[in-house]
Amino acid sequence: MTANSGQQLRVVVGEDEPFVREGILRVLQEGGFDVVGTASDARDLRQVAEACQPDVVVADIQMPPEHGDDGLRTAQALTAEARAIAETTGNRASPYGALALASVRGHRDLALEMIERAAQDAALRDEGLGVAAANWAAAMLHNGQGQYDEALSAAEDAVVYAGPSPVAGWPAAELVEAAARAGEPARGAAAMGRTPDTGRNLTAQEMQIAARARDGQTNTEIGAELFLSPRTVEWHLRKVFAKLGITSRRQLRHALHGTVAVPCG
Repeated sequence: MTANSGQQLRVVVGEDEPFVREGILRVLQEGGFDVVGTASDARDLRQVAEACQPDVVVADIQMPPEHGDDGLRTAQALTAEARAIAETTGNRASPYGALALASVRGHRDLALEMIERAAQDAALRDEGLGVAAANWAAAMLHNGQGQYDEALSAAEDAVVYAGPSPVAGWPAAELVEAAARAGEPARGAAAMGRTPDTGRNLTAQEMQIAARARDGQTNTEIGAELFLSPRTVEWHLRKVFAKLGITSRRQLRHALHGTVAVPCG
């Protein structure tokens, strides 16, 4: 799932918020991916994917026109279509999109079977990112079903196999959530390469988000000030909790004592 094999993977990105979409594009392009198309709603996403024939589609779950699970349903349709083409032509389809969908949907038995098969196949090909993708899907599945110890173990493995790749943040988010909910924030901090005892390990952006959350601002309010989506704010807060060794916003007041949120603009 990265360009380390010597051949760039072609990627289509579906995200309706321009600021977030540009950030995703920048990360992917800096990581060596070939972004061949973008879409701002689910209908365009399918058309762009069909026209560009990418290797990977990166899509938000909630997209226009209905702002429900439009992105997820489009991804599911594209996955089914790719599987049908593979069966007709005899070409092997990548399992990662399908197993991620099964994990998000909570289809436990199907997801576990696909995860095990994908991990074994990737290991045989010595494809570290394939193993990372399988473990990331397992972490999503277990987090979604409240099995945080299992999610933590899978996410730790996924972070190790993902290494410094552009997709490393995906399993990292699951790792932070699992560590916090399992009551083991130190494991999350260790796997992220941080110590949980000081705010000095936070990035400048994480510090700004954490200080605003400590002062009582909602994710929406923080996002409006920092030009981030509420989902992105939540993702950063999960990383903050793991780095500081805490599990809730209430604990931010003690962890960030004396820190001031600097106004933007």
